Formats: sequence, structure tokens, C-alpha cells
Amino acid sequence: MYSGLLECPVTTRLKKNLNMGYITKESGSCPIRINTSEECFEAARDTLGNNNTIFSQVPLSDPKMPAGCFANSDSTDPLKIKVSFNSVNTTVPCGAGNPTILKGTTQSLVRVGVSLDITKQEVTIDLVGPSDVWFGVGFNAGAMKDSPWTIIVDGSGNVTERKIADQNPGTQLPTSVTVISNTVKNGERSVTVTRPMKGKSSDYYTFDPETNAVLPFINAIGSQPTLSYHKFKTPSSLSILPVDGAVGTCVCAAKPIPFGQGKGTLVYQQTDQPADVGAGAVSFYNECPAYPRCDLL
Repeated sequence: MYSGLLECPVTTRLKKNLNMGYITKESGSCPIRINTSEECFEAARDTLGNNNTIFSQVPLSDPKMPAGCFANSDSTDPLKIKVSFNSVNTTVPCGAGNPTILKGTTQSLVRVGVSLDITKQEVTIDLVGPSDVWFGVGFNAGAMKDSPWTIIVDGSGNVTERKIADQNPGTQLPTSVTVISNTVKNGERSVTVTRPMKGKSSDYYTFDPETNAVLPFINAIGSQPTLSYHKFKTPSSLSILPVDGAVGTCVCAAKPIPFGQGKGTLVYQQTDQPADVGAGAVSFYNECPAYPRCDLL
């Protein structure tokens, strides 16, 4: 339910990040084009990144690329996104040439990397977390109540799949992934799995390059080797983009989101006080019920 309390800055300990103002286009053209390189870079940072994303900015005058703002994953650094602004007024569509490889990596509680091979219709998922306790990642979700398809890696290295529920481990699913590697180094476990992009059923997430380039996910780590109540949890997001060299995903301006329909995260802002050990973030999805409940706080 939407609460007007979210509109009131009652504390400096919570930062509200709203997901609004810009959209991505994997094909076609921008309905509203970004017109300056400065806005392009800011829009890409707001739309595609998080605190751990590294951006590089590339000005272009290339008739073979889309006009305006577009982005690619960097082939040399998985945590870097290359943002380009093309000043030439072209008719080249976003994602022209149907890129065959799209990639993205981000560092949250768990390091998450996703690579889509369009030709093979296969996804490769790389996860890096602590080696002595369990960790997990739920795809296309902002909270456990979204019941996402989730990969769990326990402290012994066992990889399982679950459809989790609100504050509940949910149910274990039949295996759909193939474990390619599972190694431990310097207290970190690195796991690489592959599976078809299309999920086995509605309980599994389907990776679709034609959907939005930004994939939300939740991730958590535990305090013991076996799956149990999490020690830390947080929502995050991952941008899956064509690798540089291919035509990128366009970043476009969008119409303002109507009041009460914004989505985003509340992020705890830690202070320099020794006793302040708070951390984490939580997603919010505004849902305004009918009058008179919409006026109740």
C-alpha cells in the first residue's frame, strides 16, 4: 500500500531512490530522445547503474549507430558500462544487427554476472559469495514476496534452485542449471552455471533480451552453511547489455510517472558514529487502493 510517509523526509538515515524519468529500448527507436551528452551520461547512471558500476563516456559522430544515447557492456571490464552519445541524426534502430552476446555484472552482497548467448539460447550465470556460509540470488524481484526463481549456494558448495516466498524459503525446484565450475579461493566461492534462457515452467525465470535491459534481483548471505534465516539481505539490479562493438541498448527520456505510482528503494545511510552498524536497503512499490483507504496513513 502507498503511504504518504514516504513523501516526508523525516530522517537523514534513509535515502529514497526513485526509478523514474528514463527508459531503455532494445529495439526500435526512442519515443523521446535525449539531446545532450551531459544528460545522456546522467540518465545512464540513474537507469543502468548502482554504487558499484563504473561508467565511461564516449562521444560519437557515427552514421552507423543510433542517434542520441546508448550503452554497451565493456568487453575488458565486466563491472564497466560504456555510454555513448551520437550527435549524428540517424535512423539506425536500437540494437540494430541483433547482437548475439549480451552481458552484465554487478557487485552487491553477492557478485552476480549474467551472459546471454542468443544464438545458443543459453544463459551463463556467475555468482561469487562467501565460501563458509550460504548465499543466494533471486531474479526479477525486489523482495521475497515477489516469489522469484532463486539460486542457493550453501557452505559446502551445493547448488539448488527454489521458488521462495514472503519471509519463507519456499519450495525446492527440480534442477534446471548445469554447474560448470565451483571453486574456493581466499574465502570466496565462485560458481558458474548454465541453463536454457527459457525457464522450464512459470516457476523459473525466463531471460528475454527483448525485455527491459535492467534486471532487478534480491540477494542474501547467511550466518551458517545450510539455508536458514539470512544475516544480510538487499535488493539490487543488473544491466544486461550488448557487448561493445555491437549496436547498444538505447537510453531514452520518458514521460513523468504519475503521483503515487513511483517505485524505488529506501537505502540506509550509515553515519561515522562507532555505534552505527546499520546497513541495507528495501524496495517499495506504491499501490494506491481506492478511497478512502488511500488517505489513511
